[in-house]
Amino acid sequence: MTGTDPVPDLPDYASEYEAAKGPVSFGFGSIEAVVDARLERLPITMARRSDWVMGDAAGGGDRQDRS
Repeated sequence: MTGTDPVPDLPDYASEYEAAKGPVSFGFGSIEAVVDARLERLPITMARRSDWVMGDAAGGGDRQDRS
């Protein structure tokens, strides 16, 4: 850990709903927009143990259900 909060102006939250609402109240459309505004994107090959990685799992890629 760096000991530095990259987004100190975001409020604390008690639920997933409040966490999702926070960025919008500061003019960001999503958590991803906050991260893009405050942190540098790095290639996934540079990820190391305990690094935070974001990905889009909504589409499921091209995997097909074969059950």
